[in-house]
Amino acid sequence: MAAGGQLIGTIPEFFVNSDDWNVYYERLEQFFEERTFEALCELLRKQYSPQVAVFRERTTFYNARQEEGETVTVWYGRLKKLSVDCRFGENLEAVLLDKFVTGLRSGMIMDRLCEENEGLTLELALELAVNKECALKSEVAGAGGF
Repeated sequence: MAAGGQLIGTIPEFFVNSDDWNVYYERLEQFFEERTFEALCELLRKQYSPQVAVFRERTTFYNARQEEGETVTVWYGRLKKLSVDCRFGENLEAVLLDKFVTGLRSGMIMDRLCEENEGLTLELALELAVNKECALKSEVAGAGGF
């Protein structure tokens, strides 16, 4: 501990009624000469943005399944949110596509996507799934209307 009971390397609080601004200003200058803004930001990042457990995040991602009553667009949105801290990098779109299809509830939407070959893109999978979901809802509405 330094004189005055303060830790070395800290900036004490400035008290308007009792501290001398010129002395405080000199302390600030000395402090910032020793530490760059980037170094201070890095310290704050480490303190307030703890490291993510990538494999825990990936486990949560890979274990996700479309829930009962969840639309395909909501399912996709939830998957995207779950993928944020997984660090898939350049593989993100392929991983999202695989999980989007394999995580769907069993049924006609999944069956429709499984008819596609390996050329299926994420964008096309979403389009096909939404279209199939709309068609199924229309069939149900049409059957109940008469």
